Amino acid sequence: MVLVSELLRISSSQEPVPIFVKDNYLYISANRAGFADANGRIYKYALDTGSLTEIKAIPGYAMWEGVVEYISGKIVKVGQLNDPNGVLRSGIAVIDPSTDSITTTYHPNTADCNEFIGVAYDYNNNSMIVGERVYGGATSGSNWPNGGGLWTIPAESLLDPSRWSRVYEFPNNPEVTSVAVFRDAVYVGLYRGGSVAKVVRASATNLTAWTDVESTTTTTARPYVDAEDNMVAYGLATGGNYVVRWSTDGSTWSSATVASADTTQETLVNVKIVGKYIFVAIGKLSSWRTDLYMVDTSTGTVTTLQTGLNGATANKQFYYDGSQNLYMGTAYLVSGYIGSIYKIAFDNKRVLVLNAPASVSPGQAITLTATLTDGTNPVPNVTIEFYMVNSVDIYSPVGTLIGTATTDSNGKASVSYTVPSTAKGKLLFAAIYKG
Repeated sequence: MVLVSELLRISSSQEPVPIFVKDNYLYISANRAGFADANGRIYKYALDTGSLTEIKAIPGYAMWEGVVEYISGKIVKVGQLNDPNGVLRSGIAVIDPSTDSITTTYHPNTADCNEFIGVAYDYNNNSMIVGERVYGGATSGSNWPNGGGLWTIPAESLLDPSRWSRVYEFPNNPEVTSVAVFRDAVYVGLYRGGSVAKVVRASATNLTAWTDVESTTTTTARPYVDAEDNMVAYGLATGGNYVVRWSTDGSTWSSATVASADTTQETLVNVKIVGKYIFVAIGKLSSWRTDLYMVDTSTGTVTTLQTGLNGATANKQFYYDGSQNLYMGTAYLVSGYIGSIYKIAFDNKRVLVLNAPASVSPGQAITLTATLTDGTNPVPNVTIEFYMVNSVDIYSPVGTLIGTATTDSNGKASVSYTVPSTAKGKLLFAAIYKG
């Protein structure tokens, strides 16, 4: 059902992160460590010819996680980069794949102790929620010297650091491994080796009142969270096992045991939701290997896809192209850092096309029609979900369910929708098939 293959290797790159597919190019963010010139790089890889093109080298660049700003389609990455004096500062990179242009900025009052790491787009408040960690133990050059902070960055002011706000600092200064917004709640993975490994939750309207979703004493494994349109999930190590939990309402959780936990080395329990499946990558940092699993949430079945892949996957290094392929980045240390991109491909391709009016008016009743094929033939008698999209993070759409419909003999499904009377600007719709 799923095929795993190594797509390419990038020498002298600490960590290649697949971030986007456009016009048959896979865009890759490669972090700085391992490069002789201490620059990170943005690449694009031609999926048809296998050629790798460097778009830009950026001093001190190490950008980990990201989102897509849904109106413009630009990719927003968070992490670190150098200021003009060579000091690492927390910052962001905005990548426009339509022009291959990259704009970067940094916060002047941050330093290594504030490296941005986890991020999600908060569609409730039209802002990025960004977590930080201490990088390399540095605590100088910053107004906030402890790490473990949580920031909000208004979507309309991405390149204006004066508008960024550090709204909270988690106790014991853990790494904010990941952030996910699910409905009206924000979920965060927290990790500090030897003392903290937990998933916490807060209301999207109050990022200072956090409660534990789950805390574990297995503090050699980083927990990760992910959310899609109707599911939130997280992975962590507990009770001697790697465990994945998921929920469709944020209160009732299902669970699956993936494998026995290895507490002899630091690991990262990375999760990615694709339809009804949750992919789980266990990245092992001292052996530089990754084990890859798939959980079918409809049955709870766990499938081992491959173990011992070269390289350790790290922070949210998945990208799904929305059709057939999931991409994952790993890095390993063999006579210098080597980075790999793996392709995880579903062997049955599904192509879903959504037709919507090019322009609408407030209060107008419209029809949305989706067509599902196997690439050639229509696929009948399956359920399609239609969404009014609030945001698109770099992995999946998140929005409000408009309705569901079953495809007919021509593979077509339709729903009616009335545009809100208060609507203005651009509207984005999505159709999703979860088979």
